[in-house]
Amino acid sequence: MGYDEWYAPKAPRKARGGIKAASRRGDFAENWWGSGWIEALESLPAGARWARGKNYARRGQVLSLEVRGGTVEARVQGTRVRPYRCCIDITPWGEDTWERVRRVVGEHAYLAAALLGGRVPPELEDALRREGLSLFPFQEDRLAMACSCPDSSVPCKHLAAVVYLLGERLDQDPFLIFELQGMPRREILRRVGVEGLAPEEGPSSLETLPGNDGEAFWKGGPLPPIPETLGKGDPAALLRQLGPFPLWRGDEPLEEALAPVYRAVRDKWAQGAGGATPGTSPD
Repeated sequence: MGYDEWYAPKAPRKARGGIKAASRRGDFAENWWGSGWIEALESLPAGARWARGKNYARRGQVLSLEVRGGTVEARVQGTRVRPYRCCIDITPWGEDTWERVRRVVGEHAYLAAALLGGRVPPELEDALRREGLSLFPFQEDRLAMACSCPDSSVPCKHLAAVVYLLGERLDQDPFLIFELQGMPRREILRRVGVEGLAPEEGPSSLETLPGNDGEAFWKGGPLPPIPETLGKGDPAALLRQLGPFPLWRGDEPLEEALAPVYRAVRDKWAQGAGGATPGTSPD
């Protein structure tokens, strides 16, 4: 029997400068990868501690949360003066497992394209499941959690709060799920062989103007032709590769909110520049 079953839970001390969940009610994650993380951890028996953990996360009781590879460290303000220290450890995949992941991605071109575009599609998890793998720590032998509070239950409400906030962070950055497996974003792209798929820079079509030619300096040179690929592809792909914007609290990811703007600018440029003649500007 855990600590909370012996003693009536008391309200925690008010935290200053804590991390408040963006979710005020309902689910903490909207995307499949954030929800998958939370569902995997919620399968652990913790009773009412999960509900108390949600309350802690929304009140801002988590003072800090850091991810270092497969280790998550956090400080949570509870009922005592000194914050409790929480730790979640996920055993990283070995070389053999990563080779299986690389093979799965290599067999499905659309998975590689999605990763290059900054997305982790649900089909990747489906393909990994068929290989006996999962992006989420369902196996208890790969997951270890600890908290300095007196509650012997694992997870306690402090760890539960960390789980929910981490799920919210995963919802904004799907590549964090790979970091929790011990593989940062750039390394996973290299491992699955898509890091080098970005188009290489070709030779410039602009003429080199001599630096000592004052007249040529003010005239400039001819503009390169408009690429044939303009208007194709995902307008938010580059923004996704930059990762989540830390201060964004919109209802949808920042790249999704800006995608219509990028698309409109791209289309306007394609229409205007395509019909414009040198020396004129499109409407």
